[in-house]
Amino acid sequence: DLERAVAVASGVTAVAKRGGTVQYVDVSRSVIKVNEDEMYPGEARIDIYNMNKYTRYNQNTCINQMPCVSLGEPVERGDVLADGPSTDLGELALGQNMRVAFMPWNGYNFEDSILVSERVVQEDRFTTIHIQELACVSRDTKLGPEEITADIPNVGEAALSKLDESGIVYIGAEVTGGDILVGKVTPKGETQLTP
Repeated sequence: DLERAVAVASGVTAVAKRGGTVQYVDVSRSVIKVNEDEMYPGEARIDIYNMNKYTRYNQNTCINQMPCVSLGEPVERGDVLADGPSTDLGELALGQNMRVAFMPWNGYNFEDSILVSERVVQEDRFTTIHIQELACVSRDTKLGPEEITADIPNVGEAALSKLDESGIVYIGAEVTGGDILVGKVTPKGETQLTP
């Protein structure tokens, strides 16, 4: 069917290259023991499919593959082993099933705004994950090397609360705009005060 063909052609699903039996499966990989009739002499009897886990994709969005096969399950060549974004059990699955009403609501949905219930927000129905890669370089200057540290002078304790002891934001920290992600101190020369 069309939904399956689109999902496979999208390149975000993991597809079996040869038929066999699922020997091992977890969130990061699937191992297939290949059928003997699909092997050439000298070929490995095992196919390993590593999943893309929280990988940065176009426009800072995230691709995360989840296996859709179970241990001991027979697979054929071309079967979908792992779903990607916008796929479910190897078929294209776009959007959300929602009950909607086109009507005014006390002026809150003026022009292009919409209203959603708290339940939609709590269930993360329209939540997306975005990944942005940032780099911070520590250079050698004429006055000495720059230092990445959590001990930044003249910065309050609250601003530094999301940094670990090495001066980098700790894993799992919830950050917002303006938060310090990396603490870096650059050496300054002695400034002479005028009388």
